[in-house]
Amino acid sequence: MERLTRSSFTTGMSTITPTTDGQLTLDEETLWRKIEERSFCTLATTAPGGTPHVAGVLYAVADRTLYVSTLRPSRKARNIAAASAPGVPAAVSVCIPVRRLPVGPPSSIQFRGRAEILDVDDPALVPHLGTKPFRAITSHGELDLPGSCFLRIEPGDRFVIYGLGLPLRRLIRDPLHAGGAVDVGQLASSRSSSSPQPSSEMTSASASARAWAARMRRGIIVAATTSAATSTPTLRAKPRVMAST
Repeated sequence: MERLTRSSFTTGMSTITPTTDGQLTLDEETLWRKIEERSFCTLATTAPGGTPHVAGVLYAVADRTLYVSTLRPSRKARNIAAASAPGVPAAVSVCIPVRRLPVGPPSSIQFRGRAEILDVDDPALVPHLGTKPFRAITSHGELDLPGSCFLRIEPGDRFVIYGLGLPLRRLIRDPLHAGGAVDVGQLASSRSSSSPQPSSEMTSASASARAWAARMRRGIIVAATTSAATSTPTLRAKPRVMAST
């Protein structure tokens, strides 16, 4: 969580870039820095019968690819194995929460990608195992467990963001317009010459923002105040007393 200081309410202004459709975006370097600074995400997979499954997992980043330590008998690994074909990894979705405020939903980075299963002795994986990010997710004996493996997740060309790339003050005042996207690779090139279309992930982020705004109207007021002694802005949540029904 960010420290609630004067800089918290202005940080991010240099990374704001409105797209032609009015949505916010981040530069690609800033996006990946935020992903690499964190280690928790939710991973969504689909069972062979079509049943969705979501799990919270720890991840490490190497070469802009996410790696998740797990076990082959786990539901997520079984789903990925069943949905994969030779040379065609399984489709997955990832959501990384980015906590900026003590109340309300966290900001987030969402993307669709492709996942495959790697053995712990896979030549593509071994060079990373001794690095700090990987030690952080394998320091409890995970690699010694029967069936231990890794999921390698390659993100797609679009990242949907909510509540990032703008100052906290703006996020508090206008949560309904805090969503955006970061396009990379071929999608970034194609969007530069065509009119962008809002995605379903953006619609979902906007729905979350509307729910938050409704909650604030029903009884939670978030006020930014400045201490006269220190001139340091703080956040204060004021619960409004409501009659029971």
